[in-house]
Parts: sequence; C-alpha cells; structure tokens
Amino acid sequence: PMFLWAIVLSLSTDVPLVVDFNANNSGLHGSLAVKGEIWWTLQTQTPLRFDGQVHSQNNVGLLYVSTNTTQGADVFGSWTRKAHTWAARGQPVLETAYRQYSGSVSLVVLEAIALIEWTGTNETTGASPLLQFPGFDLTGGAGRNASYTLWSGLWPIPSVAPVNRLDTELWKRRHDGPVMFTAYDRTAVVVGPVNDTLNIVYTQTGTGTIAFGPSGTLTSVPAGRKFEVMVVARSGPTAALRSYGQLFLLATTGSTVPVPKVPDEFVSYASAFTDNGAYYYWNADGVKSLPPPDIVLPKWLMSLRQEMGIRGLQLDGWWMNQTTLAPNNDLFNGSWDAFRTSIRRTTPLLLYKAFFSEDYDLFAQYEKVQSPKGPFYPTAKDAYKFFKTLFSQGKQLGMTAYETDFMSDHWLPTPGLATDVDSLSTYLQSLGRAGIELGIPMQWCMPTAGIALFAARLSAVTQLRVSVDYACEGPVDLNVTWPANFAIGIGSLLFNAVGLVPSKDVVQTTAHQPGMIPVCGSRHDQPNVELDMVLAVLSGGPVGIGDGVGNTNFTLATHCCRKDGVILKPATPLAAMDSLFVPDATVNNHVGFLPKANDSDGDCEADRPCSPAAHQTYSVVSVLPSYAEEVGIANEIVYPIVVSINLGPVRFPVSDLYPHHAVQNGIHYWREMRWSRNCSSALDRRCGFWVGNSTNLPDVSSGTRRLSLDGSISWRMFTLSPMLKLPNDVDRNTLMGWTLLGELSKVVAVSAFRFSNLHIDAYGCLRFALQGSPDETVQVTAIAPDGTFMLRNFVGTHCLSGASSCQICAP
Repeated sequence: PMFLWAIVLSLSTDVPLVVDFNANNSGLHGSLAVKGEIWWTLQTQTPLRFDGQVHSQNNVGLLYVSTNTTQGADVFGSWTRKAHTWAARGQPVLETAYRQYSGSVSLVVLEAIALIEWTGTNETTGASPLLQFPGFDLTGGAGRNASYTLWSGLWPIPSVAPVNRLDTELWKRRHDGPVMFTAYDRTAVVVGPVNDTLNIVYTQTGTGTIAFGPSGTLTSVPAGRKFEVMVVARSGPTAALRSYGQLFLLATTGSTVPVPKVPDEFVSYASAFTDNGAYYYWNADGVKSLPPPDIVLPKWLMSLRQEMGIRGLQLDGWWMNQTTLAPNNDLFNGSWDAFRTSIRRTTPLLLYKAFFSEDYDLFAQYEKVQSPKGPFYPTAKDAYKFFKTLFSQGKQLGMTAYETDFMSDHWLPTPGLATDVDSLSTYLQSLGRAGIELGIPMQWCMPTAGIALFAARLSAVTQLRVSVDYACEGPVDLNVTWPANFAIGIGSLLFNAVGLVPSKDVVQTTAHQPGMIPVCGSRHDQPNVELDMVLAVLSGGPVGIGDGVGNTNFTLATHCCRKDGVILKPATPLAAMDSLFVPDATVNNHVGFLPKANDSDGDCEADRPCSPAAHQTYSVVSVLPSYAEEVGIANEIVYPIVVSINLGPVRFPVSDLYPHHAVQNGIHYWREMRWSRNCSSALDRRCGFWVGNSTNLPDVSSGTRRLSLDGSISWRMFTLSPMLKLPNDVDRNTLMGWTLLGELSKVVAVSAFRFSNLHIDAYGCLRFALQGSPDETVQVTAIAPDGTFMLRNFVGTHCLSGASSCQICAP
C-alpha cells in the first residue's frame, strides 16, 4: 500500500471573479474584483528587460499597439480573451492578455507572450522577474485587509501575515509557486503559475505591490514563449488551494486526479533512518566516535525487527565514496557485500546522493556544470544518461529508492540549469524518467514551491520533504530563522493540493539518546518524541526511526503501524486548518492568526519560533454498500483528526474539519488521543464526550502553557468518531447506534489500511473487515448502542482474512 488519496473535484463558482483589463500608451489599467468588490488594481507598468536594458511604458520603452478580443475553449472551459500588444524599438515584442472563464469554475488566466526572442535579459537578480506581468497593487481595494500566505525558502518554508504589514525583506527574496490571500469572511484567492513553474517567479516590486513573471536569471527567452498565471477564488483557503491544485494538474497532466506514483516501501512501511538528526549519523565527529556502521547497523535493524515490522534502511550522505557511487571503505571495512548480507540482502535501501564532486567518475562520460555553491551536476543534455547510469550502479548495490537534496539553493543559481528556459525542466524530467525506467522511487529534499509543483507530474517522485532537518530543529547557529520541525501543516496543504506526499524528517522515540553527537546547534535531547511520531504518521510520508540500539521506546514506535510494518495512515496528509489563515487585527504571530499559549515559560520571538498551529486530517473508511443504502448514508465514513500545538483557547467552526466533504450531521464521539495522559483507555470517559450538530468544535487548546512539564512542546490530538445508524430491521426504539473508536493504541485509530466494510448486521452487531498479519492481535474498541464501552481482541487468521468476518455484539 502507498497512500489512500481522497481527491474530490472542488471546482466551483461560489466566489465570482472578474478582471477589468484595458490599456493605452501610459500602460495597463484595470482591476480584479472578487464577489463584485474590487480587491486589487493592476500594476500599470510592465517593465521588460531585454537587450541589456529595461523597457516600460513610463520611459517610452514599451508602446501600446493594439487590443483584440477573441473567444474559445480549452481544458478549463469556455473563455473570452482580451490581449494587448506592445512594441519596442519599432517592432512588437510583447503580448499581455487575460482569459476570463465562464461556467463551472471561478478562474482567470493572465498570460504574457514573447513576440520576438528576448536576449540580454539576465542583468537583474534571480529574485526579480525580467518581465513584471501580472502585477497587483495589494493595497488598492478590499484585498488590503486580507492575509497573505507564501511558500518561500528551501522546503518550502511558509509565511502567513497581514497584507497591510508586508515584510519587505521577505518579499524581496526569490519566490515561486502560488501565493494565497484570505479575507475576514474566509474568501480566499490563489495566484500561481499555470505552466513553467520552474521559471515563473514573483516578488515585491514597490510599496504594497507584487508582480509575477519569468525569472531574471534567464539569459534569453525564445519567441512564442508563453508564461501563464491563474487566479482562483473560493470560499475557504483549503478549498481555494485545492481548486488551484486541480486546475494546475488539469493543465499539466490532463486530469484533476494526481499522477499515480511508483511503489515506494519507505512511504508504505516503517523504516530505519540514519538521516541528519538520527543517532547513527556519521558526520565529521561521528566518524571518529561512533562504531563502524557495518558492525552497529545490523544489530540495530535486528533489534527493531524483533519488536516491529521495520523493513527498509535509509543511509545518508556519509555512506558513499565522494568520487564514485561506491561505499565509503573507511566506514564499511571494504566489504559492502558482507554488510548487505548482515542486514539481510532483501532489505530495501534508500540511498542519499545530493550532489557531485568535480572529479566524480561519471563526468568522464558526461558533461557537467558547476553551481555557484561549489557542487557539480550533469548538464541538462546529459542528465538522463547520467542518472540512468547512476541508478543502474545503485541497483547493483541494493538501492531501491533514491534521495536527493539541496534542490533550491544549489540548483537555482547554477549556470546552464537555471539560466536557460528549458534546461532545469529537462534535467528534472530526465531524473524522473531514469527513476521510472530503473524502478527507483525518490525523495526530493529542499525543493522550492515551483519545484514541488513540477514534481507533481513525475511518477518516480513519491515524497518531498516538508520539514527542516530533525537535527536542526530551530537551529541557533544559522543566520536564518527556520520554523520548528513540527511546522509542516502549511507546506503539506500545498503538497496535498497537487497529490504530493509530504515527508517529515527522521524521528526519535526516546528523548535522551546517551552519547549522541551534537550537530547543527541542537542540544540533542528531543522531548517532543510523542508529537514527532504523531506528525510523521499523519504526514502520510515515511516513518523513519532514528534511535540508537537500546534507545527505542517500542510502545511509542508501534503506535505508527501494523505488526507487518504497514503505516496506518489517514486518507490525506495532515494540513493547516482554515482558521489559521483568517486575518485578525489583534493577532500577528510568526505563522498565522491563532491565539498562542502562555509564553511565560519560553521566548516565542527568538530563533526557535513557537507559532500556534491547528492541523487537521481524516480517515475515510468504506461502508458495506448494502448497509449504506439501507440506512441512507454514503459508502464512506469520515473520521476527523485535529492536532493543536502551542495553541491558546479557541473554538473552530465545524466546517474547518470538512474542507473536502459535506459536513456530516449526526452524533459523534469527541475524544482526546494522548497516551502519556492516560487517554488510551476506552473506559476512561474523562477523555471523551458526545457532541451533536453543533456549529463549533469543542475547545482544542493545547494547554495553558507553551511547554509541558517534561520540557516538550505543548500539544493535543483529538478524534471525532461518527455514530453508525442501526438498520431498519433492528429495534429502532433507541436513538443510539454503534460508534467504532478503533485501535486506541495507534496514532490513526481507524485507518483504511486496517478497517473496511463497516456495517451493522441484521442482529445489531457491528461488523468490519481487518487487514494485518496472521499472527497479529488487533485490539478494537467500540461504543455499543446502550453506551457501553466494549473492547475486543481479534487474533490471527480467523478475522484478518479481509472479509467482513469481525464482529462486536452488544452485551
């Protein structure tokens, strides 16, 4: 199993969107109206750099030529197109246009077309577009009171803040991908690329203005090249971003359904990781002080396999020789073959190789380019052959998956990759093609938002990192402020919109790991182990155990998965709730607008920001069709999950839980899932209570303090379990039904990777099918119609065959 993706077509016209688009010799004149009210005015000037200078309307460099209007249709629907032609040096050089769509989608597309070849274009910085179109004055209308959300930096790191307090230094950096704006009434507008996500960037161009356009690092743009940016409006941030993602997929792949991915055991099964932040990480100091990996890793894997179904092993950058794809003989004692035998030759291996040295052996066959950061890469022309050879060599070593890294700060300034309009896309397509042909799934680390969007079309890219390095949680020795390792909800929202699996970094299960080597400025006691495990499971990506031998808390570790190692996932990745984006004039935290917990026990404004977070996901479990028809419900039941972190008292609307589904009416059981608080016992009724058709959720505050008594981040997790109706042929004198609480010892108590075919039979018993190992005992909790908490153990093949043979009957 990989991931049960719940994609529901979410295109809608619930928020009307109209663009006024005119031009004359002084420039563009127009606006964007949302629900009949002007949000932004268009940037009048469209500066274009070519032939080594900037041409714009205010310096008589760009002259208005003509306007034409046409009609047509494409994959998005029927449109009306209005285009303006601009000339420079006596010839037409640029066409700017918009397409207004009608029918089933609230969408506008703005496009720029090079009418001649643009050369001499890259004298600006990589942060600035060489053409500023489309540009918006964010302060010119009702949109000035909205919030903005952008995915900036390296992972991508998100930022959420009020438009009227634009962070100039942040906005002047290079940004790609979409940017989202959210109003007080939860109207959300997303602006982002339709095509060419690797070249379209945006930045702040003036006080309160931003502009999109092709990157200033490009040395030329061929005639006929088109750059398209879409504007999508919806009610609710999640719905708006989801619509953007589906439209983007439709434009790039021809379908709103995410591209199927190749099987990746590291996404499906719990595994062992030696990534930066794991106990076994042979950095410069670790090489001197840790036991050789060929001695300690077999022992480590054996200990993990005795207690849980660990399958694969990730080896970080330390494992290989720097000039060939061969093991580091200093660490493996010259015998990789013996090492593989000692860990079991069938063990899946996720091997890390981020960049290459100048004298890397494959460069004798293939051409190379150098990043300004120092590393070397194959040219776009040779990338396919290079990576096909690399993966062929890797498979001989046992590689079953590949991890690359530094995709933003190393690649984007690289001459020959980032300076040519097609080179980086050719490079990434070649990397993905080689992975498909050799059967190598891959994890991409440190992508920008634009690179992440590009990955959505590649079947070989099965996961992208959404968190910072585990070792670098809030690093104090870096000159940038990284978000904490647990700040994954906003990045996951973007990844989820286009069907990508977010990956949270390696996790430890014991706070103190004796003898662990300090790196990246961290203190290396990780008190957030329970939260880290929860987030790793709910992210939908790998669960990579990173403890030392004897340091694993298997009670916590086995909360992730079945006995065979299959991760019990939710239906979609954990993502930020809509309320986080809704602007509040009285609250302006590091990320979002939620009230934060009491900060008297820590500094929330220092390098380790403690921004409050409210994340949500859900399980979707199948219902027996005949039962669903009998009682009048859907063939699937939704089990919402909420995680709050550093969050003060707050009550969210119920609609925050169901951004992709109709709100489910009826009685639900609201329960806290927190093992260290003794809330894993079904009989402890202090941990849950019944809720009806309320418009608001109960208080999901993470607590009165920012830190718990053990020094960990304050957090809580809640689940909402729907009551199943009794069928018509059962006594209906009671308003009660069955409520499946599931496996309370698991992060996801009711997962489709465990349960299916839920129903109540003619005798009033709760029935379901289970998946798991023949020798596994599954402890299932349910609430009977009379309110009795019931716990049953299902052992082995008598109930794990997959048929609806498991039952719990009322006493």
